[in-house]
Parts: sequence; structure tokens; C-alpha cells
Amino acid sequence: NAARVMTVTQEIGVEHMMTFYDWMIARYQGKNSPRGDLADDMSSDKSWPAENTRAAILEHLSNHGACSECVEVFKRCWRDYRKFEEVSP
Repeated sequence: NAARVMTVTQEIGVEHMMTFYDWMIARYQGKNSPRGDLADDMSSDKSWPAENTRAAILEHLSNHGACSECVEVFKRCWRDYRKFEEVSP
């Protein structure tokens, strides 16, 4: 939940906006769900893009043969991440 993400953000001393990667890991890693599966895959992907943009991540997923379901999960997560960014201090 958003409170947990903010707690993680405060614990690690991040004063700027969380990246999508950090947001996904804090929120979904280890969860038994499609979003959790994506977060788990992201955490083990040593070539995950440093560029925090939708286009860079979509290109990465495409270049690494992600299935259409994975891409759709990413798109839904990205929308939620953007909403989170809008309401974060």
C-alpha cells in the first residue's frame, strides 16, 4: 500500500521521487500475483534500464521477449506508478 511505500522511501532516505523499479520492488516483490511476478523478474534482471521512462522499459521488455501479458501488467503498473507520483509530496 502507499503507506508502506512511503515508509520504505523514508527508511532509505530517498527525498526525490521513487523510480518505477524502486516503487515496484517496495510494493509488489514477493507477492503471489502478476504484479509480484513482474517485480520478482525485475529484481533479478541485471540489465533493467536505468532510464525511468515508459518507453525505455517497454523497449527493454520487447528486446527481452516479454509475453503480451507481462507487457499489459507493466502498463497497468506504470499507470498506477504515475498516479502515485502525482500524489506524493
